[in-house]
Amino acid sequence: MLMGLDARNRDPATGESAMSYEEKALEVFGKPCNCGQAIMVGFAPRFGLEPELARGLGRSLGGGLGRLGLVCGAVSAAMILLGLASEAPGEEHPRRDASYRAVRDFAARFRELHGAIDCRTLLGVEVGSEEGQAEAKARGLFVNRCPLFVRDAARILTGMLDEKAPA
Repeated sequence: MLMGLDARNRDPATGESAMSYEEKALEVFGKPCNCGQAIMVGFAPRFGLEPELARGLGRSLGGGLGRLGLVCGAVSAAMILLGLASEAPGEEHPRRDASYRAVRDFAARFRELHGAIDCRTLLGVEVGSEEGQAEAKARGLFVNRCPLFVRDAARILTGMLDEKAPA
């Protein structure tokens, strides 16, 4: 089970609307946040995280984990937050199992939209190389594609939190 928003689609702790998480993530993306930081900062109020801590938690996620081209930073950040949201009675194992199920569900939803969860495939360039960085910039991938990944990661995460929220 995941902790979620209340029935009015508002965060019980802050009163912010669910849409504000997506909007905040998009607002900070690239100014100065990478994709992972954008998700972390966007959802910080939902999880009681200070913005600077959230920014630090997402810092190494950009470019598919430190520009390795692996899992998209927005996807990784959302998965980390799913771990925070996972609830289950008792010991750690049920919580871990709930988290793993949520991560697999999230990955399936993101793949359905974009065909992959790894940065290398999503962008079609090797983001860890100077040539790949130059090509991505020249093609406007960080400006035109990455915001879609941030937006969709935020939407999927919000939806999953909302689906599991007690009525």
